[in-house]
This record gives sequence, C-alpha cells and structure tokens, in this order.
Amino acid sequence: MLSRSVQTYKTDFPGGCTMRRFHAMTKSEYLLFMLEMMLLFKVLHNAFLFRCIRDLSASYSELLFRALIGIFFAAGALLSKYTGRSNCSALMYTVLPYGFYTLIACFHDRPAFSIAVLLVLLFLPAAWYILQRALTGRVGFRRMLRFGLCTSAAVLAFSLIPPVFGKICQTPFFSKSVTAVYAPTGEEHTIANHLEDLVIFSEQEWNQAALKDRQDALQIVANIEARYLGLPHELNVCLAALPDNINGNYQDQQHLIRINVDFLEEAQPYDVLTTICHEAYHAYQARLCDVFRETDEDYRNLLIFEESAVFLKELTNYEDGTSDLMKYYNQYVESSARSYGRESAYEYLDRIEAYLDERG
Repeated sequence: MLSRSVQTYKTDFPGGCTMRRFHAMTKSEYLLFMLEMMLLFKVLHNAFLFRCIRDLSASYSELLFRALIGIFFAAGALLSKYTGRSNCSALMYTVLPYGFYTLIACFHDRPAFSIAVLLVLLFLPAAWYILQRALTGRVGFRRMLRFGLCTSAAVLAFSLIPPVFGKICQTPFFSKSVTAVYAPTGEEHTIANHLEDLVIFSEQEWNQAALKDRQDALQIVANIEARYLGLPHELNVCLAALPDNINGNYQDQQHLIRINVDFLEEAQPYDVLTTICHEAYHAYQARLCDVFRETDEDYRNLLIFEESAVFLKELTNYEDGTSDLMKYYNQYVESSARSYGRESAYEYLDRIEAYLDERG
C-alpha cells in the first residue's frame, strides 16, 4: 500500500543525515486527486460564483473557464517536481484557475477589488524575494516558485470569500449583469422564419417528439424571444432536475433558462411555451433594471421607468416562495412575466395553427 505521508530516506552526505522527501504521492495519485478537487470546485463554483465575463457569451465564458482549469491542471502536472506532489500542492493548483476567473469576471463591477488583489499577488512574491536576497544572498528557483504559487493560491482563495458571502447573504457582490458577444438580432430569429421548426408544438407532433427535440425547439423559441425583447445577449436553454413545483427558472449571471426535465416530458405545448416565454421575460426585466441603474437620478421619475423601478425593488429583495408562496406569486415581477408568458404562448400556437391550415 502506498503511503500518502511524507517519507524519509538516507543520503550520501557525510554522517548519513536524514532528509525529508519532497513527494507524498505517486504521480497517478497526485493527478487523480487534483482532478477530483477541480471537478468538485467546478460544481461549487457554478453554484455560487460562475458568471459570464463582460462582452463574452455564456458559451465563450465557459470555454475560457475550462481553458484556465486545463492550463493549471497541466501546470500542476509539469511543475510538481518543483512544487511537490501532496494534497496541499494539488489544492493550490485547484484554487488558482477559479480565483483568476472570478477576478476577470468581476473586474467590470469591482475594478478596485480586482486591481487590489492583483497588486497583492505581485507585491508579496517580490517582497519575499527581496528579503531573501538580503538575508541569504541568493534565492533558489524551486523556493521562489513554491512561495509565489502558494501565496497566489492563498490570496485568491481569500478573494473568493466576499462574492461567496454575498451570494449566501443575498447581497450580490456583482452589482450588474454582463453583456455578451452574441445577440440574436438577425431577421432569421422570428416566428415566421421558424414556423416549420415550431410545428413540433402542435399536439400531434409534440406527443411523438423526443426530449432532445423538445429542448432544441425551446432554444429556437428562446432565440426568437431574445430578438423580440431586444436583449443584448443570448439565452441558453438547458434541462435540469428541479423541484416538482418549479417548471423553470432563469439565472441571469449565465443568461441561462433551466427547464425542469420532468415537466418537459409530461407538459403540453401551451404550458411549455408559457414557461419559456415567462423566463425569457425575466431576462428582459433584468436588462430594464440595468438601464434604470445607469440612468441619471434626475430622469428616474419619468413614467417610462415606472415598471423598471418596481422590478429593481422586487428583484433586489426577491421572494422565491420558500417561506411565503403568496408573496412570491403576487410580486409584480412574477405577475407581469406570467401575463407575458400566456400571451406569447397563445401567439405561437395561433401562428402554428394558421401555418398548418395553410399548408394543408
């Protein structure tokens, strides 16, 4: 059985002095442990911290995020001969990509915070290097690399505390949403141009459609709604195992509409269309709040901002229904989304029925 504890061995130095070994794991153990930690952190990060980077869509942000994880995983594998193979070094390489990604993502909202963390990351290794040079006259590459990576991981780990704390306490660390590269503004994203694809929402087609085909159809509707509502970003549709009383929800930080997979399997087209349009309208409400926040206070009393002010107030103190279902139901941000969802669903179904009658 391989031991994960630090081992000792005899050297050829005079007197046979004993030195502590640098590696507590084999390479395969080390890489497997680091992979497990990165996957665990990915789940936690998605739950608490993941957010699209400004001017990047959710898909591009996720691609960059995965690239950072891959780079630091490779760095951990290649540099382990200098930094050691242990639980601590694996955790060090695990924290680094998540910390750096969070700094990049929050730079637009919290530039002072991001810059302060980056300055600390530069200052501590530089100060340590200068001090070691003054005391010993030389600094080994291995020691410098270990100290730089360890301090960076520690600083970035502490920098994750404010956004996590804000998420838990429902006082968001990220003050605004982000825009994305891809905004579905082209003429192709209209009901008229997708009637053949939307036929799946007819009763006969829907009952025979596979789950994946239903999801693809919902993505088409989300694209149409994003264009119609004038959203400056894409809407991404995914299936999720949500509680039975939740048909779907919208996560603004990822521009993501999650649909309850059980609901999608059992519900009829009208209910599904109502849900997807309802959630798309929540994205529209969030963008109205952005505009209201960025508007000069002298103009915020204009009638055009009346709804936006209500949306901002309710979304800031959002009642999710866990403690008071009626409070959730009676929020204007929810009642207006329900109205929009119902009206939109009827329009889709009417247009589909007219198209089928015309097609014969």
